[in-house]
Amino acid sequence: MTVMTRASLKFGTAGALAVLLATTTLAGATASEAAVPAAAVVPAADTDASTISLKVATYNIHKSSSGPSWSGRRDDVRDTILGQDPDVLALEEATPNRIGGVRQYDDILDLIDNSTDYKYVEAAAYTSGTKLAYDSGRFSVSDSGTKILKKKGSQRRYAVWAILKDISSGKKFFAVATHLEPGGASSKLNSVRITQAKQIIALIKDNNNGYPVVILGDMNSSRSIKPYNGQYLAFTRAGYIDPLDNPKPNSAAGANAIAQTMVDVNFNSANKFHRNAPKAPASWKVGTNVDYIYVSSGVSVTRFQTVVDVDSDGQFIGTIPSDHNMLVATVRI
Repeated sequence: MTVMTRASLKFGTAGALAVLLATTTLAGATASEAAVPAAAVVPAADTDASTISLKVATYNIHKSSSGPSWSGRRDDVRDTILGQDPDVLALEEATPNRIGGVRQYDDILDLIDNSTDYKYVEAAAYTSGTKLAYDSGRFSVSDSGTKILKKKGSQRRYAVWAILKDISSGKKFFAVATHLEPGGASSKLNSVRITQAKQIIALIKDNNNGYPVVILGDMNSSRSIKPYNGQYLAFTRAGYIDPLDNPKPNSAAGANAIAQTMVDVNFNSANKFHRNAPKAPASWKVGTNVDYIYVSSGVSVTRFQTVVDVDSDGQFIGTIPSDHNMLVATVRI
């Protein structure tokens, strides 16, 4: 596991500047991983009583109709999720396909509904494989909805959103789960994903009331895609922030990451079931992601993790749960 703790600069309430020295902590890292440098960030104080901390995640669990069998990896998907215990979880490819009479998205909800009472937002709505789950013991739903996005192929694409209220503090935030158009690189597909991103931006504007925002999903577009990463520019130009600062296909990516602590972020978010987990070159700070967590301005990210269970050689241990790795961020709102 590679853990990077970022330097921070923070202004106190009296306007004084406190400088915290940069440190890099590498737990069980290889020599190449230890070369990953640190950068600057502005974290929120953990003791700030006016904010709450929560863990958000996005995970493409891979559809049950192709690839390694769902029955052979469903327990590993469950263990991956419960190992992080997110408060809010976006799922992609949690499909309505039935296995033994049970829909895949119902099966995974039953599997993870253990110590945490997870529920789906818009549970009765058809949203294909895109689902937004939340800890109903901690949060209530103040408002919610779904939107059918523009598509190019035969399968509809969805955004599922909710305004979630922390039952204890009363604080609210806006969460969106989505899965943008697949298909790789082309000007047409890039254009569709840009339109889909703009539709999500518009639905937030139409339904939010100034609450902090987290956008979670498989965007099917990375910093290395051709002609360019259109969805990324759409979201960031609208003011949303990628905590990993991952826009460029070179070693400059991650230089301005706002995540205070970053764990295993040099691994790519898609692994394609390769035993040797794909990752960035040793001198790069962050991997190449098609999955994203965006946050609105003012949301601080105290921790960001790409969840991989690998040995010291970077090989997956045991069953590879999905062709994507789960992304998890601890945020303060």
